[in-house]
Amino acid sequence: MADADRITIESGVPGFTLMQNAGQAAADIIAERVQPCPVLVLCGPGNNGGDGFVIAALLKAQGWDVQVACCVPVAALKGDARKAADLWDGPVLRFEEVEITPDLLVVDAVFGTGFRGAFRSPVLEVFQKIGSTKPLVIAVDIPSGVNGTTAEVAPFTPSAKLTVTFCRKKLGHVLYPGVSYCGPVVVADIGIPNRSVAQAGHAALENYNPFPKNMRIAALNAMAAKRAQRKRMVHFVRADKSVADPLSMLRERAKSENGYVIQSAPDFILATPEGELVIMPYAPQKARLKEIEKTIENILSGLHERGISVYEAARMALWHVAHMGG
Repeated sequence: MADADRITIESGVPGFTLMQNAGQAAADIIAERVQPCPVLVLCGPGNNGGDGFVIAALLKAQGWDVQVACCVPVAALKGDARKAADLWDGPVLRFEEVEITPDLLVVDAVFGTGFRGAFRSPVLEVFQKIGSTKPLVIAVDIPSGVNGTTAEVAPFTPSAKLTVTFCRKKLGHVLYPGVSYCGPVVVADIGIPNRSVAQAGHAALENYNPFPKNMRIAALNAMAAKRAQRKRMVHFVRADKSVADPLSMLRERAKSENGYVIQSAPDFILATPEGELVIMPYAPQKARLKEIEKTIENILSGLHERGISVYEAARMALWHVAHMGG
C-alpha cells in the first residue's frame, strides 16, 4: 500500500487530497453507524494523525461534541499532517490531559500500519486507560499497535469495535493476532486507482468462508431450541430517536437481561452482558427485517454454545443470512 500511495502521488494526485478523502470516508462511516455522542479523536505524529484531524473537523461541522488530543505538539507536525491539523479550529489536548470515560467514542488515529516496537509515555498511559475503561473504539486504518505487515500486536493495543481502512486490507487485518483487535473492517475508496495497486503488486488474496467444517444449520437449530427451553438468549430492539444514548441503552439492557441485545435496524449492533458492542458494517438488508430474526438468533446462540466468540458467531449468522437466504 505504501507503493500504491507513492505511485498515485507521483501520477499527480496530491497526498493531502488522499488524506482528506480518507478523513471524509472515515467520518461518513462513523456518522452512518454511530449515534452522535461525545468523541475523542486521538492523533499521532504522522499521516494517521492527519487523518484524525480531518475526521475531527468534519464531525464537529456536523454538530458532534468533539475533543482532539495529539501525542506531540502541533508545531512538531510536518507536511500533510500539519495541513490537516490546521483544519481543526478547536483546542488540542496533550495526551497527559486526556480523560477516558465509558460513554466516549474514541477514534484511534495515533499510529498507522507501520508501527513497530512498544508504546512509550504518554501514549502508553492513555491506552492503558482505554483498556480498563472500555469505551467504544473505532480505528483509522488499523488499531494502533498492530503491525500492518506481520500482524504482531504491542501490549495495551486498543481493541477496536470497527476499523476503517483505505483502498485494500493489510495483512494485519486478516492474520492473527492482529485480526482479533480490528473488529469488522470496512475498506473505503479514497481515490487510489486500481492501476496503482496493480503496479505496486499485492501480498495476498483473502478467501473467507466463516463456518467451521461439519457445521450444520439443523444442529444449530436443535441447540437453540434446547436453549430456548431454559431462557431466551437473544433480544431484538429497534432504534428509537427519543433515546439520547442508544449505545448505553443497548449495554444496560444486555446486562439487566443477561443476554444478547441486537439492534437490527438501521444498523446491526450487538451488545453482550459484559458490556461489549459488536458493530457489523454492511449487514445484509435481510438481516434488518423482522422475519429473519429467528434465524439469526438460532445461529448466534447455537454457535456461541459451541464456544465460538460472540463476534465470530454474529459474523457467521449474518454471512449465512446474506449468502444462504435464511
